[in-house]
Amino acid sequence: MKLRHYSALILAVYFLGFLVNDYATAAPVSVNSVGTQTDSNGDPYGTLMNIELTRDSSGSIHAAPSVVTHNFLVIIDAGSSHTKLYVYKWPSAKIKGTGIVVEESNMDCKTILSNFKNQPEEAGPSLRECLNFAAMQVPQEIWRVTRVLLGATAGMRVLSASNETIAKAIMLSVSDYVGKRYQFVVEARNIAILSPENEGAFSWVSVNFAKGILKENANAEVEPSTRQPTWGSLDVGGASTQFSVEVIQTKVAPSFCVKSFGQEYKIYTKSFLCYGKNEAYRRYKALLIRSHNFTEPIVDPCRPAQFDTVVQFNDHFAKPCSNVTVADVHYKEKFVITGGADGDRCHDHVQELFRHTMDLNPSACPFQDGDCSFARIKKGTVRAKFLGTGALYYDTKNLRILSNDSFSLSPFDAAGFRAGVMRYTVFHSIYSISMLIEQLIAAKPELKNFFIRHCFDATYEEVLLSSVYGLDDETLKEMIFSDNVNGIHIGWTLGWAVIMSTDDNCVGGWDLGRGGWKSLNSTTSTSSTTQTTTASTSSYVEQTTIITEAASAVTATTVL
Repeated sequence: MKLRHYSALILAVYFLGFLVNDYATAAPVSVNSVGTQTDSNGDPYGTLMNIELTRDSSGSIHAAPSVVTHNFLVIIDAGSSHTKLYVYKWPSAKIKGTGIVVEESNMDCKTILSNFKNQPEEAGPSLRECLNFAAMQVPQEIWRVTRVLLGATAGMRVLSASNETIAKAIMLSVSDYVGKRYQFVVEARNIAILSPENEGAFSWVSVNFAKGILKENANAEVEPSTRQPTWGSLDVGGASTQFSVEVIQTKVAPSFCVKSFGQEYKIYTKSFLCYGKNEAYRRYKALLIRSHNFTEPIVDPCRPAQFDTVVQFNDHFAKPCSNVTVADVHYKEKFVITGGADGDRCHDHVQELFRHTMDLNPSACPFQDGDCSFARIKKGTVRAKFLGTGALYYDTKNLRILSNDSFSLSPFDAAGFRAGVMRYTVFHSIYSISMLIEQLIAAKPELKNFFIRHCFDATYEEVLLSSVYGLDDETLKEMIFSDNVNGIHIGWTLGWAVIMSTDDNCVGGWDLGRGGWKSLNSTTSTSSTTQTTTASTSSYVEQTTIITEAASAVTATTVL
């Protein structure tokens, strides 16, 4: 009986083998598998490969050349007022070493990392919903070779400047949680607080990639003057503002080198911590209280008439971006601020923000920027026009709507914008309680604070562009305000994805092994130019989130 079963088993195996051999000879067997594309350090990227197996007449198995379809990358933007996850992908077939990156999907995350200063261990788990979303967007077979990157921006920079230990603990919580709960590739160097320079450079790449300029220049001569001119980026966030622009190296020392589609670009970028509009508004009220000698009534010229508010002392004088020591005689738990609705005085008070350092001492250059960098850099740019993103876009667009489309955004009507700012303020002064504001609040009560504050926000953008950056009306006319270009969302995350899709980079470019920028130190001889790479001064490789300029700025104190 046993012998009979054994014989039957042999016959079945033989027959199955015959069928498989016959099928394999007639047609290939397509098997989805995981292939790895690595950088110079052997680190894998998320790459989906279709490996095609065939069997010849002798029964030998052969693998057809691998067909790589797409690379995937997950990037989390952890900002001061929002957190958002993006899934990017690009085909394996690149153009001069750079992938054609597209946004596959995105999701708003219901968390803000800097809010976990009292419970840093909860920062990682707060991203669970978004990470689950990413796992559904990325094909399961390539989870193990798909990287997750997280860049925390100004909100975490501010926290790091005041409490570096807590900031590190928050980032460690995130990297531990992602690494232990998900099969993605997670490296501590890529779960970190971005330096402001990194964020600015990524934004520049994003703008010029979306506009198609980087791709157009793929076949251009190396000399910048022969290429399609690039655009600079101006961005205002919640806690910082920054600009990035291509410069002529002989005129301005660049911050970084970016290589894309075979071309190298020298980029100067600078970020000003505590000058995002939320932190600026906090400091504006602190300066307002001081200008009234801590005595009520405190009249806010940027606030609608009769829309009074009560502010807490510790919310405005005990924060990293307005950490000013006040004499005990001036201390008061709360202050009542009343609306003054005066456009001219509002403009003057906003300008004061840029005339003082964080310790409220006079400053010759705005932003406590010792060399007035923007005014200097403008003279050495490569024919740059500018794209305004972030709050610059939203505030100008919102003012246009609130002023009944009284000015154009493209081309930008700077004079009309200024008139719109004044007109919005005049509404407040004409009516005891502005009918416009009342109607808006009645229709959208959840936006009450936005409508009340919008006069300040719009004035802040106007002062920033005209008085601080010194852009004249002709330059502004060529400026574009938008959150997307050619249907592509503009944000620094896209720029990071484009850089990660690039096979190699230039000296002074992004270092895949270290997760930061290599420094640009160059020595020139008559026969050749040799650029020497040293340790990056702006990367957060070991999650050392010290921001020298910001730390010195926000910890300075003065007795008022």
